[in-house]
Amino acid sequence: MMGIAEKFDQALPDLETYLEGEVAAGETSETRLTYNGLVFLKQNLAKR
Repeated sequence: MMGIAEKFDQALPDLETYLEGEVAAGETSETRLTYNGLVFLKQNLAKR
């Protein structure tokens, strides 16, 4: 069973790709990017 640190490290590349996509789609609000990133990360970690 993986610990949270290992799960987080494995999720970072996916999070980066997701946020780059959000920025490319025109999102500029740091608050919105932070919120969306945390939601994405929560969902991603729940799958692992």
